[in-house]
This record gives sequence, C-alpha cells and structure tokens, in this order.
Amino acid sequence: MTKEKKVPYLVGVDVGFGGLKYMSNAKPEPHVIPSGVVSGTPASRPLLSSSEINIQELVVKTEEGTYFVGDNALGMPVEENVNVRTEKRNRANDEKSRVLFHTGIGLSLPDKSGTYEVTIVTGLPNTDYDMKIKEDLESFLSKDFTVEFYLDSKNSIKKDVKVKSVVVLRQPEGTVTYNQFRFDEESFLAPSEHRAEYLGVIDFGHVSTDYALFRNGVVLEDDTKNKSTIGVTEVYKRLRRSIELKFADMGYMFHPSDQDLDYAIQTGNIKYRNTDFDVSDEIQAVIADRAKPIADSITTAWGNESNRLQLIIATGGGAHVYAKEVGKNFEKENIQGFIIMENSQFTNLLGFYMYGVLELSDELGQEKVLEEYVSPVKEMQPHVARQ
Repeated sequence: MTKEKKVPYLVGVDVGFGGLKYMSNAKPEPHVIPSGVVSGTPASRPLLSSSEINIQELVVKTEEGTYFVGDNALGMPVEENVNVRTEKRNRANDEKSRVLFHTGIGLSLPDKSGTYEVTIVTGLPNTDYDMKIKEDLESFLSKDFTVEFYLDSKNSIKKDVKVKSVVVLRQPEGTVTYNQFRFDEESFLAPSEHRAEYLGVIDFGHVSTDYALFRNGVVLEDDTKNKSTIGVTEVYKRLRRSIELKFADMGYMFHPSDQDLDYAIQTGNIKYRNTDFDVSDEIQAVIADRAKPIADSITTAWGNESNRLQLIIATGGGAHVYAKEVGKNFEKENIQGFIIMENSQFTNLLGFYMYGVLELSDELGQEKVLEEYVSPVKEMQPHVARQ
C-alpha cells in the first residue's frame, strides 16, 4: 500500500514594524503580537512552567541568539536610546526582523517539537518590493531553520523548519486578493460581493503607508501611482512629545514608551503611577495633523484616477489610527467609495494565505487543497470561505 505524501503547512506571515501577524492551516485563527525584540535569557521565565507556548511571555531562540519577543520584549526595561521595535527596511539583513519572521513561522506550526515542511507567503511595502530587499528576503526565508520556544529555564519546544517554497508579494496585493475573492466548495474560487474592477488600496502601517491601484485584482505597474508615505510612527513621535509637555506642565518628568503609546492609542488614556490620564485631545490633534499629508500624497499621486475608482479600501494595522481622518480629507475633495476594511489588521495576512492556497492548488489539485487548507480556515474565518 502506497503511503500518502504529507502536504506542507501553509504559513501566512506579515512582519510589520508595529505588529507581527501570522496564521496557517494548523493555526487558522490570525494572531498578532507586537514587533518587539530584546536580547534575553530563558532563566527569566516565571518559575511556574507550562506545556504550552505562552505568546505573552515569549522567550525564543533562533540562530541569532535568545530573545524576549512581543509583549515580553515591550515589558522589559531598556535604555532610553534602545529601540525595542526596529525601523530598518531590509528585513533580511536586520537581526530583529529575522527573529520576528522565524518566530511567526514557528508559532504558526503545531506546539510540539518536531520537523515541519512549510510553504511561506509574506509581503513587503511598495518602496521595498522593487529593490534588492525583496531578493534578500526571499533568499533568507528560503533557508531551513530551527526555532526554539522556552517553557521555562530548562524545558522548551524545538521546531525544525524545512522550507519548501517562499512567495513575497506587495503588501496591498494581500488586501486585494482578500477583497476580490472567496473560496467556494463548488467552484473553488468565487468573486466576492465587494469585488471591484478598478480600485485603490491604502495600507496604513507603522513606519509607512502604502497605496496602489489595481485593475481586476492585478496591480498597475506604475511607480507614479503606487507609492509610500508616512506611517503611524509619525503619530508616536509627535504624541510622545505632546504627552511629555502635558506632564511637564503638571510638574512630572515622564517619557512614555512605545508600550505606553500603544495603550494611549487604544484607550485614549496614558497610564502613569497606576492612574489613567485622558490624552484623547492630544491624540486627535496629532492624528488630524498627520492624516492630511497622507491624504495629500495619495490624491496627488492618483490625480484624476481618484474619481474613476469604484472602491478605495483602507486597511492595515494602522487603519484604526488614520483611516477615519484620511476619509474625511477625501470627502472634502469629493472623492467617493472610501471604505475601512473589516479585520483591517489582518486583511493582508488573510490575502497572503489565500494566495498561497491558489499556488498550492496547481500542485496538489483543488480537492486536496480544499480539504487541507481551506476547510480549517473556513471554520475560523467564514468570510474567507463559504459553503
């Protein structure tokens, strides 16, 4: 009797400067952790061990070394001039980015030691895609690797990863794939109810905001229309200064960390000495100020095309910060069809996964792909696949 060949795991991973997003057919629910990396040691783990990986207390070992990752990194005391998050663009040549990629891929696989074959789909911002950065990232991700997750100072889960294939897309391509199509049990791929022939995508990220034009799901190869501008980092820089001045006026010397600012953006408050201080006015003022140059950059680049588009999709991990304010700027210019994508934080990731499914269908056939890759996601994400 012939033994059936085991299919590879399909991993979608989106390493942003603000958050690391990941999912797979083994872990079909999209997850996000902060893109924080700090050198660490497994001895710092709590005394109480667990048989499972705790994503709030990650201590990860890769070929780069041992690190605190995610929330665990953001919670660590560091020197004022030490960046917990990286802003380096060439992810393949950046220590922290390499750790994040291998962590995200590893977290996407079953939580037990073993050897796993994977197909990886990820993306890059527009400004990076057409540079050597894409080639470097493909080369880095194509190499087999080992990632180890410590459960305590002595026990760990070690995953040996064999890379079958790698696809690197433009990040907005993920959103368009997710918006244009749905998996279907009968026809495999069906048009989405939100499908548009001619649309624009604005992907709000931590360091940059990418925007691009698409016809029938394919990006227009026009460098004058597909560009990048400022991201959420600009809000953080100005908000940090604004909060420092606010507290100085109250007689306090307070330098908020990225973790403090994450909390402020999410809640409208800044926590100091276990007390919440309302900074919603400061946040709104900074966002309004920074949203205008983003809208101006896009409307200038797209020109009259803005009025021909059937749909303009706002997405990305920074959409909750910028999208509404940028939408107001579009309204003032009488530009119609602007929507904020549902699950905006994960639309690129979901699109990466869908693209991977399409790639694997050529090799494995639609029936096998529906069983192995679509059905698990359908249970968790009914909007991605339908009966």
